[in-house]
Amino acid sequence: MEIALILIISGLIGYLFGSIPNGYLIGKIIFKKDVREYGSKNTGGTNVGRLFGKKFGLIVIILDVLKTIIPMYSTFFILKYSDLNQYNVYDYGLMVSSFMALLGHCFPIYTKFKGGKAVSTYLAICLSTNWLFTLIGALFYFVILKWKKYVSLASITTSLFITILSFIYAFFDTSFGMILIHNSFYYFGFICLCSIVLILRHISNIKRLLNHCENKIKWLK
Repeated sequence: MEIALILIISGLIGYLFGSIPNGYLIGKIIFKKDVREYGSKNTGGTNVGRLFGKKFGLIVIILDVLKTIIPMYSTFFILKYSDLNQYNVYDYGLMVSSFMALLGHCFPIYTKFKGGKAVSTYLAICLSTNWLFTLIGALFYFVILKWKKYVSLASITTSLFITILSFIYAFFDTSFGMILIHNSFYYFGFICLCSIVLILRHISNIKRLLNHCENKIKWLK
């Protein structure tokens, strides 16, 4: 019962932090516009960047990364370095908290469940849990982005690439590269779930890619 309560609270904290609509707030406060009414109609950094400029898009991405990292690290340290460490669930608490932050970003309670597409929160999860995958994934992302000029395609293929890496990684008896999650099989399942959410959030982009009507970026030559 205690463990279930700990995981529920971890998930709730993650969801409430993840629900903070940074793109929406910047649009409303600075530009007096609701980003959900323009472009791709989501509150993520890509849409904000297209509407208000690269600087504000980058600010939103950084804030979205932080709103995922804060509950992740808070959950980890509280469950590992307090009296709650007797339950030995810091790995589970971390995964629940960060996954719910990802869902909160996509379906924020504060803006009637209309949010982003999970890219920034996915980045935050990789950044916080495995520096090796973050490095390799970033290189892969920018190669695809420079080649095809589609942010959505680069995001989807990178999530698939990292999922494949984590699957291969699960068969090695090592924690090399991992920062917070120490069981590689748990990590694979966790990354797989996050990737599924990211891909499902890009269904409309996938349709546009297949129909050759997805918007290309113009700032990367």
